[in-house]
Amino acid sequence: MDEAYNFLIKMGAHIVHPPREDSFAPGYYSVLFEDPDGTRLELNHISGKGLLAPGIQIGGGYADRTQNG
Repeated sequence: MDEAYNFLIKMGAHIVHPPREDSFAPGYYSVLFEDPDGTRLELNHISGKGLLAPGIQIGGGYADRTQNG
């Protein structure tokens, strides 16, 4: 994810948020950016089993307790 972020920076992409962990799933790590037309795109990685781990439920939001900004 960090390498992708560095690549986006070199391309001049508008970064909405740099790589960070969020509470969508255990180990959720993402970067949010906009393409030249302003469309928001996200790259993410979930380590381990993420939402497929036993006892994990879908839900959450951003680490700051908001959902979708």
